[in-house]
Amino acid sequence: AAVNYYVAKRFGMMGCTDIEASLILMIVDKTNDTMKAKVDASGCKDEAKQAELWKAYEEKAFPALVALINKRLAGGKQWLVGDKVSLADLYVAEFLSERTRPDILR
Repeated sequence: AAVNYYVAKRFGMMGCTDIEASLILMIVDKTNDTMKAKVDASGCKDEAKQAELWKAYEEKAFPALVALINKRLAGGKQWLVGDKVSLADLYVAEFLSERTRPDILR
C-alpha cells in the first residue's frame, strides 16, 4: 500500500489539498475494507460462517461502499475527489471490475 501512495503522490493523484488527500485515503480504506470482507467470506472453510460472511458482505459492506461512491459522484461529478483522476478512482475501478467478472472467489 505504501508504494501505491508514493506513486500516486509522485504523479499528482493524491489530490491538490490536504482535505482531498484525506478523502482519497478514506475511500481507499473503505474499498480495502470491502475487499477484505469479500476475501474473508471466500476463504472461510466453515459453511455456516461463510454464508454469514457472504451475507454481511452483500448486505452491508458492498452497499456501504456503493453509497459512498454515489455520494461522491452526486451532481454529475466525473471523479470521486477533486477535478482529476485520483488513487481513489483507481482503487474503486479495480474493485468494481472484479465485481463485474464471473465470481472467481466463490
